[in-house]
Amino acid sequence: MTALPELELHRWTLPRALDARVVATPDRPFVTTEGEGTQSFAECRAAALAMTGTLRAAGVGGGDFVAVMAPNCRTAIHAWMGANLLGAVDVMINTGYRGSPLEHALNLVQARVLLAEARFLGVLREAESRLEYLKRIVWFCLPDGEEEGRVPAGFSRIELVPLASLPSTPAELRDEPAISSLASVIYTSGTSGPAKGRDDPACAGLRARTADGAGLAPHRARHAVRFSPDVPHRGQVHLALRRAALGRAGCARPAVPRQCWLARIRESGATATLAHGAMLEMVHALPAAPDDADNPLERLMASPFPRRIAADFERRFGVRGVEVWGMTEINNPMLVSARRGAPHRHLRQGEPRLGRRAHRRS
Repeated sequence: MTALPELELHRWTLPRALDARVVATPDRPFVTTEGEGTQSFAECRAAALAMTGTLRAAGVGGGDFVAVMAPNCRTAIHAWMGANLLGAVDVMINTGYRGSPLEHALNLVQARVLLAEARFLGVLREAESRLEYLKRIVWFCLPDGEEEGRVPAGFSRIELVPLASLPSTPAELRDEPAISSLASVIYTSGTSGPAKGRDDPACAGLRARTADGAGLAPHRARHAVRFSPDVPHRGQVHLALRRAALGRAGCARPAVPRQCWLARIRESGATATLAHGAMLEMVHALPAAPDDADNPLERLMASPFPRRIAADFERRFGVRGVEVWGMTEINNPMLVSARRGAPHRHLRQGEPRLGRRAHRRS
């Protein structure tokens, strides 16, 4: 196992962590996307660099906000990383947004360029007259997308540009970003009103350094499968950051129906997964099978892990559950740790974990 070279604290950002991983383990699998196969660290970085040229040609520059409305796929991952490499700010748009929530999300950040998968062009067209700042939509189709070959029409003001028509020669990159520079805008759930945009600085990668808090050590967690609705959320982003830090592969999946959950775990060889409590209850409600525990899963990060099913779920599927707490501002922090082998304690994430630097500063 090749360890990731130690980076100085002030240099721990996504571009630097990815660069360091490419030097250490360029050919190691990094991310697998549904229907698109697996990319190594080196391949993913090369694709992200190519995306910088594409974004630059679309009118995106350093400091600009570029919105992305797409399912979990390579293009979305490359756009996120490419924007950060370019010094731009990526804004993931929930693919479930329609009408006023969609208009609010795009207008709030005043995004002028949006990268969108073709299936969302219809809802964007309906909102066009109320999208005050959007000038250009760069659209693409997934490899097996039903929209392949169809030329969208009907927009009167916003320019439509096929992604394939733009150059992919890497752009000249800005200087190394400071850890305090803005990297992403993430929207809250909006339960008490319109979703609020939360600024995510480049130092978000620092949280990857504590990934072992959930037992995600390099030699134990090769994959992570996220069981959730197919909407971009920072959960997948921080899992990717932790994979970059630990050198693990990961699977970015679209919505995983409860009936398919265990099959996907086995298919991907996943040893770790992240799931919401209600989704775990749906899986638990399925009829038990004698071979439920015959799977590679070792670690389950649950938010929360329902007390009613926790013990039986661990026994039935042969997995160790860790209850994690999360919020938009910090996702699911690994600053707490459940000791390996310790019994599960409902609504307790474990014990505080403070690194040496954090301890000195306190």
